[in-house]
Amino acid sequence: MSEFTIRPATADDIPSIEELCLESNDIHYGYNAAVYLSAAETNKPEHTDEEYTQIFTGPDAKMFVAEVNKKIIGLADCKIYREGTFLRYPFAKLNNLVVTASMQSRGHGTKLIQTFHDWARSQGVTEYRLDVDVYNSRAKALYDRLGYQVFTHEMRVDLSNNPHT
Repeated sequence: MSEFTIRPATADDIPSIEELCLESNDIHYGYNAAVYLSAAETNKPEHTDEEYTQIFTGPDAKMFVAEVNKKIIGLADCKIYREGTFLRYPFAKLNNLVVTASMQSRGHGTKLIQTFHDWARSQGVTEYRLDVDVYNSRAKALYDRLGYQVFTHEMRVDLSNNPHT
């Protein structure tokens, strides 16, 4: 039987985290090469060392990793936003959710999101947000099942190839 665990990420996990992020990049690149770089084109890490330190130790940021038999198979990168100009605060945002392709559709993403919710709730936050690409129907279905609702749309135009601009 497989042993599944979720725990806070540490600096020792960075190589596995980077590997997962490259896998995710290639999936996004496959859907929209005009916006995303392929893993082969990516020449810098997902986060700088300073950003990783903030995520691992800061009070308003957290990264969780999911493991099966002590191998990292997923991650949830989370941040709490406490103040700003025009939005209601605080809210917590799931900046990145990745589960390796071979381990998807087994409930691991749901468990990572539930861990994110539990952490944010323990910090006094009860509103959760995330972004999802329009083509990512599997992720959208997961977020729908968990009660997420669309409240904004991000739009894009390529000015180099648009006759209207």
